[in-house]
Amino acid sequence: FSGVASGVEGPLFLAAREEKKEGPAEEFYLSLVEARDGTLYLGTGHGGKIYRLAKDAVPELYFQAPEMDVTCLALDEQGLLYAGTSPNGRIYKITAKNKGETFFNPDEKYIWDLLPGPGGKMLAAVGEGGAVYEINSQGEGRALFKVSQAHILCLARQANGDLLAGSSGNGLLYRLNSAGKVSVL
Repeated sequence: FSGVASGVEGPLFLAAREEKKEGPAEEFYLSLVEARDGTLYLGTGHGGKIYRLAKDAVPELYFQAPEMDVTCLALDEQGLLYAGTSPNGRIYKITAKNKGETFFNPDEKYIWDLLPGPGGKMLAAVGEGGAVYEINSQGEGRALFKVSQAHILCLARQANGDLLAGSSGNGLLYRLNSAGKVSVL
């Protein structure tokens, strides 16, 4: 079945169009984000590299992080690229090719996920300390909440504004509501 996908409950539906792109020769990739214009950014493992793949163009090295792994990538409202790294987790704000600087350093080992928000805010899921940080547009951050699990791995925002955060270990799903209350679903 070409061009067909299966849903969780089993129904078949038309799948998104597949388009093969030639990637750079790297051991493996850890992260990917697509810009509004279709440009792809790929983060690598063990090389700390971010490649830019513009439509119909050859992949180009866009940024080299000092850390080994680029574990997550995100684009803010203005289209600026952010990269989370490990070990010695840092978040980089990348404004152009080979132009990036440390945006936030939470003193955590891993940055697992980034979730841009309104007004230039960014949320970061981190590990070894199992926390979610909120970072303002100037790169100043604070822990929104910490959990007993070692790693928060992923973040998502619900339509009502509540934040969902998935953990490692016991695989718990946390919800932070608009009143600031954290609960386990």
